[in-house]
Amino acid sequence: MKGWQTNEASVHPYFSLGDLWESFGEWSVYGVGSPVLLMDGACVKQYFAPYLSGIQLYIDPNKLRKTSGDSDAGSSRGTSTGSSDCVAEKRATSAADGAKPPHVRKPLCDKVSDLASYFPEIKTYRSCDLMPESWVSVAWYPIYSIPPGPTLQNLEASFLTFHCLSTHCRSKIQPQFHESTGRKGYGYDASPKISLPVFGLAFYKLRGSILTPNGESEWQQTNSLFQAAANWLQRLQVNLPDFQFFLSRWR
Repeated sequence: MKGWQTNEASVHPYFSLGDLWESFGEWSVYGVGSPVLLMDGACVKQYFAPYLSGIQLYIDPNKLRKTSGDSDAGSSRGTSTGSSDCVAEKRATSAADGAKPPHVRKPLCDKVSDLASYFPEIKTYRSCDLMPESWVSVAWYPIYSIPPGPTLQNLEASFLTFHCLSTHCRSKIQPQFHESTGRKGYGYDASPKISLPVFGLAFYKLRGSILTPNGESEWQQTNSLFQAAANWLQRLQVNLPDFQFFLSRWR
């Protein structure tokens, strides 16, 4: 995929949302493994499947790309009507599949493809097109463990992670670029891989599980991320079903 080398992009690296969703492709099918050390010293790998829980895309009107008839990669002015349309689409996709139980939800990549059928920009926007308020939440539910066994009954914890999608210069939570293969980052020659830091977290069945945070400091960090997620949703006035479910059961 081609990167647009604008002056700002050369200072602030960016990525394509399409590349971001592509990076979830294998995880959506097979899950992502997390090593777990059991009390008896045995090590197992717990697999979690990602689901799209919520997403909001706030578009910088000064950075909307020109229509397909223009070959220039510069910015174009956004109109108030266009901005309102973006907000309307953003509201329509904000709940994603969060109101459905995990076993009937579509994998994250399939859900994004469904949304792209009426909101194609969800695959084409660049992170530098997005305002700092743009975010995505991913629900991670356990699907299987290797090796399986009766000792793994406490590996039922589920998580909801919140990530900023913007590399706008005003963003306080910036994606991090690394020198390895992965999602394509543009405007920064030496770092093709990007990681999106977690700025908020919710959890279900964490307390009492094998994945329980170890010690007061880890619990403080976990609770701080939980509160950050609550504050974020409250500030943006978003009712996220997954978060409400986790909130009612987090103690």
